[in-house]
Amino acid sequence: VSQSRYQARSAQEQVKNVRVLAFTSLVKVDHIVYKQNAYAAFNRGSDSQEAQAVAVNHQSCRLGKWYETDGKTIFGHLSTYRLLEDPHRRVHHYVHQVLASIEQDWQQQVEIQDQILACYQQMEQASAEVFALLNQLLSEIQPH
Repeated sequence: VSQSRYQARSAQEQVKNVRVLAFTSLVKVDHIVYKQNAYAAFNRGSDSQEAQAVAVNHQSCRLGKWYETDGKTIFGHLSTYRLLEDPHRRVHHYVHQVLASIEQDWQQQVEIQDQILACYQQMEQASAEVFALLNQLLSEIQPH
């Protein structure tokens, strides 16, 4: 009987680990799609579907919703989890600045072009922090 209990617990733990990995992987993919849309919005304009897709705030995108639901359930007890919100918020902030900049005469104004480039660079830096923290969360929750 104790062997069966051990096997059942082991199976439950494996299912939990797969679930955590799947959720985290999906969140990463969604985040990449968000960034792709941010770049496409620059090319297609502020009225494009891509621009509308990235106009959401950091709490309304898939990562933000995951953060407040499944992410909180799985990782909420970890300090690394709380560190995730700020870089994620910054990703959205810089994308929104790009959206505002492409509404201006950026083709003729070097300052606006520089601002757009700087925003994309800041977005990428914050995004790298998001990925690093997601990876850290995985390593903290899964047995080694």
